[in-house]
Amino acid sequence: MQLHVAITWLLLLCIYVVKGDGNDWVSPLYVITRGESYSASTGSAAEKRIIGAAVWSAAKGPWSVVDQNIRAPSKDAKDYLSWAPYWFPDCNWCNSGTGTQSDGDDDGSDDTSDGDMSLGPIAPGTATIPLPGLGGVPNAPKDTVTVPTSGKMPAPTRAASPPIALLPGDGKGSPTMTVALQQPAVLNAGQSFQRLSEAGTIDSLLDSNSTSIDDARSPEEFEKSSFLAASTAFTASSLNGTPAGPTPLVQIAARDHSDANRAVARGKIGEITPSRAAADGCHTASQHLNARASKCTPSTTRVAPTATWTTCPYKQRDGKVNPDVKQLNNTKDIVSMAQSVLWNGVAYGLSNDSTDAQRASTLIKRWFLDARTGVNPRVVYGQVIRGPDDQQGGYTGILDWRMIIKVVNAVIILRAKGSEGWDSVTASSMSGWANDYLSWLLTSADGKRASKVANNHVSFYYNQVIALYILLGDLKSAQNAANTFFTGAFMKQISDDGEQPYEAVRTRPFHYRCFNLEALITNAKLADNMGLNMWSARTESGATIQTAVDYTMTLDAGMTGEDVTELAPHVAAVAAAYGDPTGKYAKWLEDENNSGDPDMNQSWRFYNDPDAFYSSPYKGHTTSSQKFNL
Repeated sequence: MQLHVAITWLLLLCIYVVKGDGNDWVSPLYVITRGESYSASTGSAAEKRIIGAAVWSAAKGPWSVVDQNIRAPSKDAKDYLSWAPYWFPDCNWCNSGTGTQSDGDDDGSDDTSDGDMSLGPIAPGTATIPLPGLGGVPNAPKDTVTVPTSGKMPAPTRAASPPIALLPGDGKGSPTMTVALQQPAVLNAGQSFQRLSEAGTIDSLLDSNSTSIDDARSPEEFEKSSFLAASTAFTASSLNGTPAGPTPLVQIAARDHSDANRAVARGKIGEITPSRAAADGCHTASQHLNARASKCTPSTTRVAPTATWTTCPYKQRDGKVNPDVKQLNNTKDIVSMAQSVLWNGVAYGLSNDSTDAQRASTLIKRWFLDARTGVNPRVVYGQVIRGPDDQQGGYTGILDWRMIIKVVNAVIILRAKGSEGWDSVTASSMSGWANDYLSWLLTSADGKRASKVANNHVSFYYNQVIALYILLGDLKSAQNAANTFFTGAFMKQISDDGEQPYEAVRTRPFHYRCFNLEALITNAKLADNMGLNMWSARTESGATIQTAVDYTMTLDAGMTGEDVTELAPHVAAVAAAYGDPTGKYAKWLEDENNSGDPDMNQSWRFYNDPDAFYSSPYKGHTTSSQKFNL
């Protein structure tokens, strides 16, 4: 009997040892359309897995930012806190005294995974996904050249209903869909960023100790340039083969059977409360570490391990995760929460089981909305670089919250299906929280910096901005934000051969190439759902997202000890968006060593069905929707 039970649990473990999703977006319209004909007998392996995962992923929840024992420097339990993963103490304890602290050179671990992309295995009944660190600070050379970008960003505005109008026609026999852009306010991008191809040797770039805390918190920025005039409009008929009628997100809004999606939050979008303004003001004092040559840190008594956090200066080791960041729950809990919310939202869309919707709503309320447990809508203490001086976070901390797009994805599904669990009160509260966080992203010093850097940080920044605009019903600004990214930072991110220069110089280059592709594809999917074809968007070198994926497919991840399966979701997305006439993508994915999915049940197989794409080359749209200032 005991043997039988053991075998049963082993089989269950084999079933549920699966990866969570990276950042992604699945069309809500596609999910709901599939749900209209879904049945357990005919559903795909990926659909069945998502429905099952909705149950067990929520078993360890709900999660809250207040569950963490270590508090942010503000002492506010509702302030999110994480530590910069690639920074280690360099204590240099003086010989006198009885201090026993090490100098921090040995991290005690050979694990170099920071969890940016792969969320790791999940056992039955387990939803807390190990994620020891997120992102990192790119090493930047001091010599810079200017990089032009379209850098203006509209302050958020909310529309009571999706601001899309159908005009009688374009004179060519097909209806024309026009979305006028509004720019009630703009935020200008910065001034310059290094061109890595001109930066000298890679060894010099990877010298982790050459990056100071001040450099990490004040990255070089883009050159300021102009953006679209306020009167510019996106015209869907300019896309070859664009079908007449509303975009997928507009169709989804039309399906809403409640008033929840039009619930107006308290306050005005763009306003920042005094408490948030005061918190953000902490960043105004720039801190510098003193030169430590021939100096040591006094210690006349035994030093508690926690003393290093405020006593020792910290130095960066790019790609090497400090194991003590695992002491903080917030980083992994936000991942677990968002993943479970998405799975439950999609499961509800497929199965119409109200239990799934209720689970998603419960998780959202505890993490975001509850007066006692809801997280403050700011990332002031994200990826804090510890040390004796500044105990604030930096722009890199915003990367920790990239998973919010999954929450938005689920909310759109709940809203469109008129879920009883997503009533007008909940919707209004969530809109208020999203409004505050979006305002912080657009106006805070860290948010502005994240919008101006060149690598994956800016790509994921726009994941959040675009998604939050969509959640608030402001599709004009969402389209504008997508265009800002694809005519700005994107223009320098891919070379003509498909290389991603800002990711290639990292200590784990294959991983970071895949990581940025994750964000690029998500931004393109968001645009696709708004009737914009950014799959055909080209960098200044003439490359597309497909070019970058094709190039990365030629690389040997094993040469640097990395995981080739990180690329699999992106290959599937490119096949769906661009088509696969030669079968090269299907052949690549058929190799289990590449896909890591012998059972063909990973979520990305469902998310990347060609029917979930609308304004893609595969669907006949070959003209890029990029709009430049002419």
